[in-house]
Amino acid sequence: MSKSSKTPSGPRKSRDYIHIKCQEATTIDGPEFEMIANPLNGMLRTVCANCDDDFPLQEFVWADSNECITDYYDRYLKRATSFQCHLASRTGLYTQCGMVALFFAMIGLAIKREPAYIMGWVIAGVIIGIILNVFVISPIITRQIFGTDDCRSLT
Repeated sequence: MSKSSKTPSGPRKSRDYIHIKCQEATTIDGPEFEMIANPLNGMLRTVCANCDDDFPLQEFVWADSNECITDYYDRYLKRATSFQCHLASRTGLYTQCGMVALFFAMIGLAIKREPAYIMGWVIAGVIIGIILNVFVISPIITRQIFGTDDCRSLT
């Protein structure tokens, strides 16, 4: 098992978790670590490198704290309102994209009543909705709830 460490310049680069059933550690890093470290991402399952399969999160504990990953999520999510959780969820993303797309569709309809033209506005609205969620709304909510922009620094 490798050691997970915090770098002096920021959050940790990796973290180990242990599959309770086989008692083996899996080191997670990169985008996968960013996903599992954020309690707002709504992850339900992860992979055990030893078993070479995915299992529910309640079957894993963080190696450094021995805390079940679902308990880690619950501990941090107690700080969040249901509205914040909704905005940061996939459902919230879809809702935001739909609202922006609808707004853009109305703009397109007001300018020109051609389906292809309006569809262009709808697509632009979806893209802008995604950008707003990923780069503005979700980071603001993450900072409000966890006090950090990067959940890899949570313990």
